[in-house]
Amino acid sequence: MVFDGKTGARTGTIPLGGLQADHPDWSSDGARIAFTEVGVAHIDQAPERGGVSYVESAAGGAWSAPQRLVPSLAGKNRYYPAIAPDGSFLVYDESTCPAGKTYDRVCNADTDPSARLFAASFPPAPAAPVELAAANGPGVADRGATDLGTSYPKWNPFAFHVSAQSQILWLTFSPLRPAPVAAAGVLAREPARGHAHLDGRHRSGAARQGPGSELAGVLPAVPGHHDVQPHRAMDGRLRDDPVRPAAAPAEPSAAPAQPMKPGSSPG
Repeated sequence: MVFDGKTGARTGTIPLGGLQADHPDWSSDGARIAFTEVGVAHIDQAPERGGVSYVESAAGGAWSAPQRLVPSLAGKNRYYPAIAPDGSFLVYDESTCPAGKTYDRVCNADTDPSARLFAASFPPAPAAPVELAAANGPGVADRGATDLGTSYPKWNPFAFHVSAQSQILWLTFSPLRPAPVAAAGVLAREPARGHAHLDGRHRSGAARQGPGSELAGVLPAVPGHHDVQPHRAMDGRLRDDPVRPAAAPAEPSAAPAQPMKPGSSPG
């Protein structure tokens, strides 16, 4: 269903030919809507054997038939598509079910420990998924853990052009690490070469991965808070939520007491 963003009134529907959709994500130019194609329905937000499909806008306000980008696969769940600001590709989550199962509470698209980020390009580019291995990988503080629940990807809407051949895009995600963190990824994409690089380290400062790639950092945990969700400020910089309280200003030091002269009284 489509709703008016100002009034909330329902303005139409998008026929999906009997498919059930979840987690819709609209491209910034309005040309595509990507969604989780639910393989087996259970409850909202907990699909089984999800895949990633999309529809494209057509003349007269119509929409195309659904087109499958990343098919469903037994034992896997693919969900949370997020279209990049340039509209040429998307990222999504993939979680893995226990051996011999096609559905389980650890692979139902709800804080799955095995969730990992992947990227897939829209046609005409090859759609073969590419794992964002550096973002999914453990950092020093993870102590070798590999199931870090790298989930819920969201884009900064701005593309920063480094040159005619490359641009930098900011991607945020919310992992389930031993210390709750807000993660900030930097994806450098070179359309002319068809390369996309993402690097991310738990609590890292800087790194490089391959030619033309850039780094991803991770903001430190906020003590006493859990499920920290990253978000953007208006200037595009990443901040963590809740915002850390500002440090209390230092108390001004008192002037040393002056000794009183004999026979004098306090002023």
